[in-house]
Amino acid sequence: MTSRAGKLFRLLVVGAAILALGVAILAFAEFSSPELGRALLARAGAATGVRLDAAEFHLSILRGLSLGRVRAAGTYPGGRYDLTVDKIVFQHRLLPLLAGRLIVDRIRLEKPHAVLIEAERRPPRERRPALRPWSCPSLSTSWRR
Repeated sequence: MTSRAGKLFRLLVVGAAILALGVAILAFAEFSSPELGRALLARAGAATGVRLDAAEFHLSILRGLSLGRVRAAGTYPGGRYDLTVDKIVFQHRLLPLLAGRLIVDRIRLEKPHAVLIEAERRPPRERRPALRPWSCPSLSTSWRR
């Protein structure tokens, strides 16, 4: 190898190593992404009819979008519910994410806690037959001699 070709080869190896290190750092790093997290919560809420709130939003290229300290509360027929989750991870596909679209393959819940509260049941009131004012039962009579 000539000295010029050897220098070029070393430069390419160093450049490839720096690029690989940069890709590895980006792959394992987590980015704060409140805009993406709020957009995902809004779409999930519209699809389910539940209002969701989260305190933390993090995006990892490999692991997915994670929402921390998530809370949902609402009502259902016969009572109300309160749901808390330490962390929800939306695992996504990598290639669509690089194109600017988030496609979720799996949702992982960490430490979910649900409380269902049944509404108070009042004892049924006695129903009395309604009396009509001035009503008289009709009698059918027949007279024969």
